[in-house]
Amino acid sequence: MPEDSVPRLALTKETLLPIGVVLLLLGGVSSTWIWLERRFDSIQSEVSKGFHATEVRMISIENKLTQRWTARDQQIWTQQLKIDNPELSVPDALVIAKDRRVSR
Repeated sequence: MPEDSVPRLALTKETLLPIGVVLLLLGGVSSTWIWLERRFDSIQSEVSKGFHATEVRMISIENKLTQRWTARDQQIWTQQLKIDNPELSVPDALVIAKDRRVSR
């Protein structure tokens, strides 16, 4: 093909409308992109908050599992209760614990 038959891109008065359409499309695409990015950032922030709250709850549950109230803790507490309140009749914690094991 000869070079004269190949159309060349030239910016003239006739190309103003297509340039305007291209600019309009670019503006629409970029504004949509910005809107989607902000939307996904807010969703990601909410998901991150949810994961953080779940992590805090899991740590709390793990701490509660490792900090169990033992029979020894109960015995110490009842002895302290007897010392602080001599007028109360407080049963021994070990006797109660043994009775429960036998009755079950």
